[in-house]
Amino acid sequence: MSLRIKAVMILILLTAAYAVITLSVQRLCVSPEFEKLEQEHARKDLLRCVYALEDELAHLASAAADWGIWDDTYAFVSAPDARFIESNLTQTAFAELRVHMIHIYDAKAEFVTGGAWDWRSGQAMDPGDAFHLQMKKMLAARKGEQPLTGICSTDQAPLLLAVSPILNSHKQGPSRGWLAMGLYLDQKYLEALRRKVQAGFHLDRLDAPPLLQASLRSPSSRAEPDLLVENTSSALKRVSMLKPDLFGRSTFVLWAEVPRTITDVSEAALRMSLTGGLLAGIVVLLCLWIFLDQTVLRPLGDIRRHMTGMRQDGDLSRRLPTRRKDEVGLLSREYNAMLDRLGDSRHEALRQTYRLGMAEMASEVLHNVRNTFSPLKAGLFMLRERLAREGALAALPPESARPDHVRLGLGLRNAENKTAELYEQAQALEKDLDSLQRFNLGARSTESLALRVILADSFLFVPDPLRQMLELKADESLAAMPTVMANRVTLLEVFSNVLNNSAQAYGQAGQQSGIVEARAKLEMHGNHGMVHLILSDRGPGLPEPELARIFQRGYTSNKEKRLGLGLHWCSNAINEMGGRIWAESPGLGQGFAIHIHLRAG
Repeated sequence: MSLRIKAVMILILLTAAYAVITLSVQRLCVSPEFEKLEQEHARKDLLRCVYALEDELAHLASAAADWGIWDDTYAFVSAPDARFIESNLTQTAFAELRVHMIHIYDAKAEFVTGGAWDWRSGQAMDPGDAFHLQMKKMLAARKGEQPLTGICSTDQAPLLLAVSPILNSHKQGPSRGWLAMGLYLDQKYLEALRRKVQAGFHLDRLDAPPLLQASLRSPSSRAEPDLLVENTSSALKRVSMLKPDLFGRSTFVLWAEVPRTITDVSEAALRMSLTGGLLAGIVVLLCLWIFLDQTVLRPLGDIRRHMTGMRQDGDLSRRLPTRRKDEVGLLSREYNAMLDRLGDSRHEALRQTYRLGMAEMASEVLHNVRNTFSPLKAGLFMLRERLAREGALAALPPESARPDHVRLGLGLRNAENKTAELYEQAQALEKDLDSLQRFNLGARSTESLALRVILADSFLFVPDPLRQMLELKADESLAAMPTVMANRVTLLEVFSNVLNNSAQAYGQAGQQSGIVEARAKLEMHGNHGMVHLILSDRGPGLPEPELARIFQRGYTSNKEKRLGLGLHWCSNAINEMGGRIWAESPGLGQGFAIHIHLRAG
C-alpha cells in the first residue's frame, strides 16, 4: 500500500472519527441537557397553572375564613334570619367575592342556606343533589375545626371548594357549623386562567381511583407536586398531574401540551453545528492533505520515480532538484551527493574491470605468442643438433675450426638461448594473466542491465583518438527496451570492441569521422524474450565471403596484420551469456552491422 493511499485512509478515518465523536457528544451530553431544559420548561408551564389554581383556592379560603368568623354568620347559624339572607346572599355579593357558590351548614352538617349563581350571567348553577349528599357525609365525618380546600365534582363543572368553620369574631368556638365557598372551573373561567398564566392546560375527570395521591397545597408552601412528563409526538410534549376529588369519588387530571420548540431548535442547532464542524473538518483535512501532498507525498513520489527509473535504465547521472530548503531538499542534496560518490566508484570499478578484460585479451595474445615461439625454439634446437651430428661443431677443434662455422654455432646457441628466455617469459606472463583471468571469470555474475547506459559507458572506454572521430547515435528504441541479463564487464568489453572496430574501419577508409547507429527491438524466442541490438556503421563494409570468417580465431581485416582476437572473443563471451552475435554487410563500401541477441531481464 502506497504512502499516499495510507495518508488518504488516515484522513478519512480522522474525519469519520471526528463525526462519530461529535455526534456522540451531542447525543449523549448536549441533547439530554436540552431535553431536561424542555422538560423543565413544560413543568414550569403546568406549575404556573397549578399555582394559579392555588391562588384561587387561597382567595376562596380567605373569603370563607372571613365569613366564617363573622358574628352575623355565627348568630345566623344559631337563629336563622331571613334578613341575613336577603342582605348578604345576593348576586352582588357573589360578584364582589368572585365566587359561584356560598353554602352554610350547621354543626350536624345539615344544609342551612346558600346558593350558587353565575354572577356574569345571573343564572343559577346548582351543584346537584350528589354534591349536597357528599358534602354532608364529608362534614359529618370531619373532626376538629381545620379549614379544607380542594377540587370536587359537581353536576355543572369541577368546583374549587374552600370550607371554613363558623366561629365568633375572636376565632373561638365551639364551631356552630361550616361555611363553604366554591368557584366553578368552567370553560370560560379556564380560558381566562389560560390567558392569565400564558399557558394552555386542561382539567379532565377520571372516574377511577387516583393512581397518584397529590393535592393542591397551601400557597405558602409552594412545594412542587409530582408531575409526569412524556412525549406524545415528535412535536408535542405532555406534562400532567393527578388531582384527587375531595369526596374520593374520582380523580382529576390537570395536563398541558407544550410544543417541543426547544428540542426542535436544539436539533437544528446540533445539525448545523455538526454540519459546520464536518465542513470545517473537511476543509482542514483538505488543507492538510494539500500540504502533505505538496510538501511530503509529491516529493517522495518524485524520489521514488527517480529511483525506479534509475533502477530500470541504470543511469546514475540523474539528479533530484535541490531548490527546497526543508528536510526533503536536504534529503535530495544528500541523495545527489551519494549518487556522485557512487558514480565515481562506478567509473573507477569500470576502469578496473576494463583493465581485467584487457588482461584477458592479453592472455590470449601471449598464448599465441608462446605458441609461435614453441616451433621456433624447437627448430633452432633441431638445427644445432643436426650440425653437431654432422661434426661441423663437435669434430673440429676450436683452433682448427673454420671461422664461419664458429660464428654459425655461436649464433645458433645465442638464438636458442634467447628463444628459450622469451618462451619462459611469455609462459610466466601467461600464467600471471591466466590467474588474473580466472579471478575475473570467477567474479563474473549476471545482472539486470540497461542497454542505453551500458552502451554509453562502453563508448567512454574507446581510446581517445578513435573516440574523437566517432559519433554514437542511440535510437529512442533503446530506452523502451527492457533490461538484459548479462555480465556488466563482459558487455562493456564487447561493445567497446565493436566500437573500436568501427572507428578503425573508418580510419582505414581514409575518413576523418564516422557514425555508429544503435537501435534495438524485442523478440520472442520460445518462452524467453530476447533483446535484438543492432550496431551499424557507414564504413567500407566487407564482402560476403569475409562475413563467415570474422568471428574465427586469428581473423583480422586490419592492414597492420594484428592478431584477430577481438570478435572471436566477443562471440565466445556472448555465447557464454546465452546470447548470439552475427554480422551483416551489403558489400564493400556499403557499411557494416553487428547483431547481438541478449536475454531480456
